[in-house]
Order: sequence, then structure tokens, then C-alpha cells
Amino acid sequence: DRGDIRDHTLRIDADRVLLADETDLATGETLDVRGTGYDFTRAQPVSDPFDNNFCLAQQRRAPQTVAQLASPHSRVTMDVITSEPGLQLYTGHKLNAPVAGLNGRIDKPFAGLCLEPQMWPNAPDNPSFPSIVLRPGERSQQISCFKFTNT
Repeated sequence: DRGDIRDHTLRIDADRVLLADETDLATGETLDVRGTGYDFTRAQPVSDPFDNNFCLAQQRRAPQTVAQLASPHSRVTMDVITSEPGLQLYTGHKLNAPVAGLNGRIDKPFAGLCLEPQMWPNAPDNPSFPSIVLRPGERSQQISCFKFTNT
């Protein structure tokens, strides 16, 4: 696209986000996103730096659409469909730039972003988080899909 994601719009179906310490480790506290810079319940530009887990649910569930990212330039949208209870948003702001990108382009911070369906990070140290413990004989399954459309 243009090598910068800050004009892309993002919607995340989460009303809470995990708070993290200075090392980006989840502290065990959650924050209600309403009225904060974390509020993506309606599509908003991704203009600030993020490296946070958004709380979608308290446990794995049937896969459903949990987020949508849209580019105003390419008119491509990406839907994130997952069974996972968390979604990590990372905006690439910590990229050790410049970095050689595609087609000879030099990428800088905010050149891309990650939307990572997952269990809540640091769950073993936070008993109120959805459990990630897998005991002998148990099975674990997660489903995540990324659907791209051109509008």
C-alpha cells in the first residue's frame, strides 16, 4: 500500500484490553475500552502505537468475526475470524528501522501491523484469565481465518 498503516481503519469486537507493564507483560488487570484510545468497537484509524491483547471472550468459542481492518487506498478489507478469546494488536512501532521491504521499499515503524488471535498472555500467572493449561491426554484446537475482500 503506502508503507504506513496509520490511516487504516480497524474495528475490534472487544470491550476490554489487558494492561501491561513496562516490559509489555500482562499485569492481570483489564481496562474497559469505552471512551479510551483502545476503543475500536467502531472502526477507527490505527494512529497510535499498540502492543496489547484485546479481550474478546473468557474462553474459546465457535469461530466468529472479531475484527476488520480496512485500507482507504487499496480498498482491501481483512476480516479476522477466530475461536480464540484474545486478539493481540501490534502496530510495528518498535520496528528497528529502516528495514528493506518488498520491491526495494524501505520500511519504517508503522509499515505494517499484526492481528494475532491467541489465548490471553501471561495466563499462568493470572488465575482470572482463561486457562491455557493442557493436561496429559487433553487436546487443544483453535481456528483462525483471515478473509480478504476488495470493495
